[in-house]
Amino acid sequence: MKSLASALLVALMVPYASAHEVSVNFDPTTVEDWSDTYGEREVSYLTDRVTRDISRALANSTLNIASIEVTILDAKPNRPTTQQASDRLGLDQFRSYSLGGMSLHAEAFNSEGVLVGDYAYRWFEKDIRLAAYSPTWGDASRASDRFARQFVRSLAED
Repeated sequence: MKSLASALLVALMVPYASAHEVSVNFDPTTVEDWSDTYGEREVSYLTDRVTRDISRALANSTLNIASIEVTILDAKPNRPTTQQASDRLGLDQFRSYSLGGMSLHAEAFNSEGVLVGDYAYRWFEKDIRLAAYSPTWGDASRASDRFARQFVRSLAED
């Protein structure tokens, strides 16, 4: 039964992989500081999240995009990351919370490598009352989802 479920999952993921290539990176001027502050695990989480959101938004469109390059310019968690909690022993990872969000920029290319569109997006929560109930990257995840949908919509309008 597990092998059947795994085979179905792989079969469903093949169209995502063959339709387009999504590359997500952090701003090269801040990536080292960012990794030191929040931790490598968080870098992987956010790059995977943005990749998944862009892939989902593209799969729901009729666009013919060969590749997309996304740069995460800034990201703030709602709760301290594991790295932050281990660096500052008095920091409570569960009761501490703050305003989070993300700033991103993306470029889309056709199969000839010609730039067909770019998009910049920035969203950070402004109401601290909402942050109390968010997971570590709740606001950044919301920003990623909104960014992906609006970016694909802007490509479709061009």
